[in-house]
Amino acid sequence: MAFWTALVPQLKIFILAMLPIAEVRAAIPLGLTVYDQSILTTFVFGAAGNFTAAAIVFLGLHMFGDKVIEKIPKIGPMLEKYLARARRIFKGKYEHWGVLGLVLFVGIPLPMTGGWTGAAAAYVFGFPKKKSLAALAAGVLLASTVMVVLTTGIEWIIRLF
Repeated sequence: MAFWTALVPQLKIFILAMLPIAEVRAAIPLGLTVYDQSILTTFVFGAAGNFTAAAIVFLGLHMFGDKVIEKIPKIGPMLEKYLARARRIFKGKYEHWGVLGLVLFVGIPLPMTGGWTGAAAAYVFGFPKKKSLAALAAGVLLASTVMVVLTTGIEWIIRLF
């Protein structure tokens, strides 16, 4: 705990935004309210942390995902069947929406959406690397913007009463 309290607020926002469940949904409200940082500081460090995590997950899956599936004798084939089924089920939706769908999926800050899940989806559905990274970045920027607007809007409403 002493380690966490010793960190500067900007680094706390960055780290929180990297966490799979928190992402910018938690990092931005905490940055603006608890850590009392400016909108710009919170936005920049939150978005940077979230995109860093999404890029690491996406590139890590590309580097190691198939190798891990091949190396695990019992789980690998089962996982490959699961991924093939997911590709079949969602193929039409992803073909229809494409990269824009990935941007919206990452950018709408709801449970089970965000940079981590979007990175995994981009890998599973075989989106091109450059387009995927651009879509992940755009989605993170959208989610960060939504969270700044929601947080400042709620703060404003609370101050009215």
